[in-house]
Amino acid sequence: MSRPSEPSSSKSLFFVYAPYEKRIAAQPAHLSAEEKRLSGIAEFAGIVLSDESEEPTEPKRMLGSVMICEAENVEEVREKIKADIYLSEGVWRAETLVILPFHSTMLPCKHS
Repeated sequence: MSRPSEPSSSKSLFFVYAPYEKRIAAQPAHLSAEEKRLSGIAEFAGIVLSDESEEPTEPKRMLGSVMICEAENVEEVREKIKADIYLSEGVWRAETLVILPFHSTMLPCKHS
C-alpha cells in the first residue's frame, strides 16, 4: 500500500471512525458501492477488530469502520458518508461517527 498522499493545498485529511450498531447484513451492497462513492476522497479504509480477534481460537468480531479521507472540509466527508448504505441500514449511526482532522506521519502497515 502506498503512503497516503499529502493533501493538495486546498484539501485536508480526515480520520473517520464509524462504530457498528448491528450485524452487517448490508455488507455486500456497501462494498460494491464503496469504491465508486468514495473514489477521490478515501485514501484507505478498513475495519477495527476486538482485542480477542487476535486469538487464533476466537472468532473475528468487527467493531467498526475506519477511513482516512481527503476532502475540502469535514462537511464534504459527512456528505459522502451520509450516502452510504451502512447509515441508511442502521449499521452506522450519524450521531456516533467520529470525523477528525488527520496528519499522516508514517507509512500505513500492510496487513490483511
